[in-house]
Amino acid sequence: MPQHSTLVLYTDGLIESPAAGMSTGMARLARSLNSVSQLTVTEACDTLLAALAPHPADDIVVLMAVITGAIPMDVRVSTPPWN
Repeated sequence: MPQHSTLVLYTDGLIESPAAGMSTGMARLARSLNSVSQLTVTEACDTLLAALAPHPADDIVVLMAVITGAIPMDVRVSTPPWN
């Protein structure tokens, strides 16, 4: 990942709403991410939660990391053998 990138992981409760579809939620998230780009990670997560889920009806998790140095991507996934 390039230096100064921001990685945001979240559960579906952040963008899903009974009143709006998934694409609407994703668009709201994109706009909100642009508006919090200069905040600290803690402030950005708090702002996202307040803007997108002020009264959550679902469980919500937001994990945000700002990459301060270049990270080579070498991802390996292993699973135990299934019997």
